[in-house]
Amino acid sequence: MKILKYNLTRKDFVPPLLLKVLGRDRQQTLKYYYHDALRSHSQYNEDLIIDAILKCKEKGIYVDVGANHPDQLSNTKRFYDRGWHGINIEPNPRAYEVFRTKRERDINLNIGVGEKRGVCPFYSMSINTLSSFDKESALKSGKHYNAKLEEVLEIPVVPLKEVFKEHLDDSHVDFMSIDTEGYDMNVLLSNDWASYRPSLIMIETGETKDFISKFLADNGYVMVFDNFTNAIYMEKDFPLFKAV
Repeated sequence: MKILKYNLTRKDFVPPLLLKVLGRDRQQTLKYYYHDALRSHSQYNEDLIIDAILKCKEKGIYVDVGANHPDQLSNTKRFYDRGWHGINIEPNPRAYEVFRTKRERDINLNIGVGEKRGVCPFYSMSINTLSSFDKESALKSGKHYNAKLEEVLEIPVVPLKEVFKEHLDDSHVDFMSIDTEGYDMNVLLSNDWASYRPSLIMIETGETKDFISKFLADNGYVMVFDNFTNAIYMEKDFPLFKAV
Protein backbone atom coordinates (compact mmCIF):
# COMPACT_ATOMS: atom_id res chain seq x y z
CA MET A 1 0.00 0.00 0.00
CA LYS A 2 1.45 3.37 -0.99
CA ILE A 3 0.96 6.08 1.62
CA LEU A 4 1.93 9.40 0.11
CA LYS A 5 3.07 11.87 2.73
CA TYR A 6 5.61 14.65 2.83
CA ASN A 7 7.01 14.18 6.36
CA LEU A 8 8.71 10.88 5.61
CA THR A 9 11.12 9.47 8.17
CA ARG A 10 13.87 6.93 7.63
CA LYS A 11 11.76 4.07 8.95
CA ASP A 12 9.33 4.58 6.04
CA PHE A 13 12.00 3.13 3.74
CA VAL A 14 12.63 -0.11 5.63
CA PRO A 15 10.99 -3.13 3.96
CA PRO A 16 8.29 -4.84 6.06
CA LEU A 17 10.21 -8.11 5.93
CA LEU A 18 13.21 -6.54 7.68
CA LEU A 19 11.04 -5.04 10.39
CA LYS A 20 9.32 -8.37 10.88
CA VAL A 21 12.64 -10.17 11.33
CA LEU A 22 14.15 -7.67 13.74
CA GLY A 23 11.02 -6.86 15.70
CA ARG A 24 9.32 -3.52 16.20
CA ASP A 25 11.07 -2.90 19.52
CA ARG A 26 14.40 -2.71 17.68
CA GLN A 27 13.35 -0.32 14.93
CA GLN A 28 15.22 2.59 16.47
CA THR A 29 18.53 0.66 16.37
CA LEU A 30 18.41 0.05 12.63
CA LYS A 31 20.73 1.89 10.30
CA TYR A 32 18.17 2.95 7.73
CA TYR A 33 19.03 3.39 4.11
CA TYR A 34 17.79 6.23 1.90
CA HIS A 35 15.99 6.34 -1.41
CA ASP A 36 18.18 9.22 -2.59
CA ALA A 37 21.40 7.28 -2.09
CA LEU A 38 20.06 4.33 -4.08
CA ARG A 39 18.20 6.49 -6.62
CA SER A 40 15.01 4.59 -6.00
CA HIS A 41 11.52 6.04 -6.27
CA SER A 42 9.47 3.01 -5.22
CA GLN A 43 8.04 2.54 -1.75
CA TYR A 44 10.59 -0.09 -0.71
CA ASN A 45 13.14 0.11 -3.54
CA GLU A 46 11.22 -2.36 -5.70
CA ASP A 47 12.24 -0.47 -8.84
CA LEU A 48 15.85 -1.50 -8.14
CA ILE A 49 14.79 -5.17 -8.08
CA ILE A 50 12.92 -4.78 -11.35
CA ASP A 51 15.89 -3.00 -12.91
CA ALA A 52 18.27 -5.76 -11.81
CA ILE A 53 16.05 -8.51 -13.23
CA LEU A 54 15.79 -6.64 -16.54
CA LYS A 55 19.59 -6.09 -16.50
CA CYS A 56 19.29 -2.29 -16.53
CA LYS A 57 17.64 -2.35 -19.93
CA GLU A 58 18.24 0.93 -21.73
CA LYS A 59 14.81 1.28 -23.37
CA GLY A 60 11.55 -0.44 -22.62
CA ILE A 61 7.82 -0.19 -22.04
CA TYR A 62 5.87 -0.20 -18.78
CA VAL A 63 2.22 -0.06 -17.74
CA ASP A 64 1.33 1.49 -14.37
CA VAL A 65 -2.20 0.77 -13.13
CA GLY A 66 -3.02 3.00 -10.18
CA ALA A 67 -0.02 5.21 -10.93
CA ASN A 68 -0.95 7.97 -8.41
CA HIS A 69 2.07 10.28 -8.88
CA PRO A 70 4.78 10.56 -11.56
CA ASP A 71 7.64 11.09 -9.08
CA GLN A 72 6.75 10.15 -5.51
CA LEU A 73 6.49 6.47 -4.59
CA SER A 74 6.58 5.72 -8.30
CA ASN A 75 7.58 2.36 -9.73
CA THR A 76 8.16 3.84 -13.19
CA LYS A 77 10.03 7.15 -12.68
CA ARG A 78 13.45 5.47 -12.62
CA PHE A 79 12.72 4.03 -16.05
CA TYR A 80 11.08 7.13 -17.50
CA ASP A 81 14.14 9.20 -16.55
CA ARG A 82 16.29 6.71 -18.46
CA GLY A 83 14.22 7.06 -21.62
CA TRP A 84 11.53 4.40 -21.27
CA HIS A 85 7.89 5.16 -21.98
CA GLY A 86 4.54 3.55 -21.31
CA ILE A 87 1.02 3.93 -20.01
CA ASN A 88 -0.01 5.53 -16.72
CA ILE A 89 -3.55 4.77 -15.60
CA GLU A 90 -4.86 7.03 -12.84
CA PRO A 91 -8.59 7.43 -12.03
CA ASN A 92 -8.18 10.49 -9.78
CA PRO A 93 -8.60 13.53 -12.09
CA ARG A 94 -6.27 15.76 -10.07
CA ALA A 95 -3.50 13.18 -9.98
CA TYR A 96 -4.02 12.52 -13.68
CA GLU A 97 -3.36 16.19 -14.49
CA VAL A 98 0.05 15.94 -12.83
CA PHE A 99 0.91 13.06 -15.15
CA ARG A 100 -0.16 15.07 -18.17
CA THR A 101 2.27 17.80 -17.15
CA LYS A 102 5.25 15.67 -16.12
CA ARG A 103 5.03 12.57 -18.34
CA GLU A 104 4.83 14.00 -21.85
CA ARG A 105 6.31 10.89 -23.51
CA ASP A 106 3.79 8.60 -21.86
CA ILE A 107 0.18 7.77 -22.62
CA ASN A 108 -1.76 9.04 -19.60
CA LEU A 109 -5.30 7.78 -19.04
CA ASN A 110 -7.85 9.15 -16.59
CA ILE A 111 -9.71 5.86 -16.20
CA GLY A 112 -10.00 2.82 -13.98
CA VAL A 113 -9.40 -0.80 -14.99
CA GLY A 114 -12.03 -3.46 -14.43
CA GLU A 115 -13.63 -6.53 -15.92
CA LYS A 116 -16.35 -4.68 -17.83
CA ARG A 117 -16.38 -1.37 -19.66
CA GLY A 118 -18.61 1.16 -17.93
CA VAL A 119 -18.67 3.84 -15.26
CA CYS A 120 -17.99 3.00 -11.59
CA PRO A 121 -17.90 4.96 -8.32
CA PHE A 122 -14.38 5.86 -7.23
CA TYR A 123 -13.95 6.59 -3.51
CA SER A 124 -11.53 9.50 -3.18
CA MET A 125 -9.88 9.69 0.24
CA SER A 126 -8.13 12.60 2.01
CA ILE A 127 -4.92 10.54 1.71
CA ASN A 128 -5.16 10.05 -2.01
CA THR A 129 -3.10 6.84 -2.15
CA LEU A 130 -5.91 5.11 -0.22
CA SER A 131 -8.52 5.95 -2.86
CA SER A 132 -10.11 2.97 -4.58
CA PHE A 133 -12.98 1.56 -6.59
CA ASP A 134 -13.34 -0.87 -3.68
CA LYS A 135 -15.42 1.01 -1.11
CA GLU A 136 -14.74 -1.41 1.73
CA SER A 137 -10.99 -1.26 1.19
CA ALA A 138 -10.96 2.55 0.97
CA LEU A 139 -12.95 3.04 4.16
CA LYS A 140 -11.04 0.37 6.07
CA SER A 141 -7.70 1.88 5.13
CA GLY A 142 -9.04 5.35 5.84
CA LYS A 143 -9.96 4.32 9.37
CA HIS A 144 -6.53 2.78 9.91
CA TYR A 145 -4.63 5.84 8.62
CA ASN A 146 -7.05 8.46 9.93
CA ALA A 147 -8.19 9.51 6.46
CA LYS A 148 -11.66 10.59 5.43
CA LEU A 149 -13.78 10.00 2.38
CA GLU A 150 -13.75 13.30 0.49
CA GLU A 151 -15.93 12.54 -2.52
CA VAL A 152 -17.31 9.79 -4.72
CA LEU A 153 -16.44 10.25 -8.39
CA GLU A 154 -17.98 8.55 -11.40
CA ILE A 155 -15.00 7.30 -13.41
CA PRO A 156 -14.91 5.37 -16.72
CA VAL A 157 -13.61 1.81 -16.36
CA VAL A 158 -12.03 -0.18 -19.19
CA PRO A 159 -10.75 -3.80 -19.24
CA LEU A 160 -6.97 -4.10 -19.28
CA LYS A 161 -7.03 -6.11 -22.50
CA GLU A 162 -8.73 -3.19 -24.26
CA VAL A 163 -6.10 -0.77 -22.99
CA PHE A 164 -3.38 -3.04 -24.38
CA LYS A 165 -5.14 -3.44 -27.70
CA GLU A 166 -5.90 0.25 -28.20
CA HIS A 167 -2.66 1.81 -27.03
CA LEU A 168 0.13 -0.77 -27.36
CA ASP A 169 -0.83 -2.77 -30.41
CA ASP A 170 1.91 -5.43 -30.74
CA SER A 171 4.45 -3.73 -28.47
CA HIS A 172 5.81 -5.93 -25.70
CA VAL A 173 5.47 -4.70 -22.10
CA ASP A 174 8.58 -5.23 -20.00
CA PHE A 175 6.85 -4.73 -16.68
CA MET A 176 3.47 -3.81 -15.29
CA SER A 177 2.81 -2.27 -11.89
CA ILE A 178 -0.61 -2.71 -10.25
CA ASP A 179 -1.57 -0.86 -7.07
CA THR A 180 -5.32 -0.30 -6.85
CA GLU A 181 -6.08 -0.65 -3.14
CA GLY A 182 -8.13 -3.84 -2.99
CA TYR A 183 -9.18 -3.83 -6.66
CA ASP A 184 -6.12 -5.67 -7.95
CA MET A 185 -7.80 -9.00 -8.76
CA ASN A 186 -10.36 -7.15 -10.85
CA VAL A 187 -7.50 -5.70 -12.87
CA LEU A 188 -5.91 -9.11 -13.41
CA LEU A 189 -9.22 -10.69 -14.40
CA SER A 190 -9.76 -8.01 -17.06
CA ASN A 191 -6.76 -9.02 -19.18
CA ASP A 192 -6.47 -11.49 -22.05
CA TRP A 193 -3.43 -13.42 -20.81
CA ALA A 194 -3.07 -15.39 -24.01
CA SER A 195 -2.47 -12.18 -25.96
CA TYR A 196 -0.90 -9.66 -23.56
CA ARG A 197 1.89 -10.88 -21.30
CA PRO A 198 4.25 -8.43 -19.56
CA SER A 199 7.59 -10.00 -18.65
CA LEU A 200 7.27 -8.83 -15.04
CA ILE A 201 4.27 -7.92 -12.91
CA MET A 202 4.62 -6.06 -9.66
CA ILE A 203 1.45 -6.00 -7.58
CA GLU A 204 0.35 -5.05 -4.10
CA THR A 205 -0.78 -8.40 -2.73
CA GLY A 206 -1.97 -7.76 0.81
CA GLU A 207 -4.57 -10.19 2.10
CA THR A 208 -5.23 -11.54 -1.40
CA LYS A 209 -1.70 -12.85 -1.99
CA ASP A 210 -2.76 -16.51 -2.20
CA PHE A 211 -5.48 -15.75 -4.75
CA ILE A 212 -3.21 -13.50 -6.81
CA SER A 213 -0.33 -15.99 -6.76
CA LYS A 214 -2.56 -18.88 -7.82
CA PHE A 215 -4.18 -16.83 -10.57
CA LEU A 216 -0.85 -15.71 -11.97
CA ALA A 217 0.63 -19.20 -11.61
CA ASP A 218 -2.29 -20.58 -13.62
CA ASN A 219 -1.41 -18.01 -16.28
CA GLY A 220 2.28 -18.86 -16.42
CA TYR A 221 3.90 -16.53 -13.87
CA VAL A 222 6.18 -17.31 -10.93
CA MET A 223 6.73 -15.17 -7.84
CA VAL A 224 10.39 -14.10 -7.65
CA PHE A 225 10.24 -11.39 -4.96
CA ASP A 226 8.03 -10.61 -1.97
CA ASN A 227 8.40 -8.05 0.82
CA PHE A 228 5.01 -8.66 2.46
CA THR A 229 3.58 -5.55 0.79
CA ASN A 230 4.40 -5.96 -2.89
CA ALA A 231 5.36 -9.01 -4.92
CA ILE A 232 7.02 -9.37 -8.30
CA TYR A 233 6.00 -12.16 -10.67
CA MET A 234 8.00 -13.26 -13.70
CA GLU A 235 6.72 -14.89 -16.85
CA LYS A 236 7.92 -18.49 -17.09
CA ASP A 237 9.24 -17.89 -20.62
CA PHE A 238 11.45 -15.02 -19.43
CA PRO A 239 15.10 -15.59 -20.55
CA LEU A 240 16.29 -15.73 -16.93
CA PHE A 241 14.44 -19.01 -16.48
CA LYS A 242 15.68 -20.40 -19.77
CA ALA A 243 19.26 -19.70 -18.74
CA VAL A 244 19.00 -21.75 -15.54
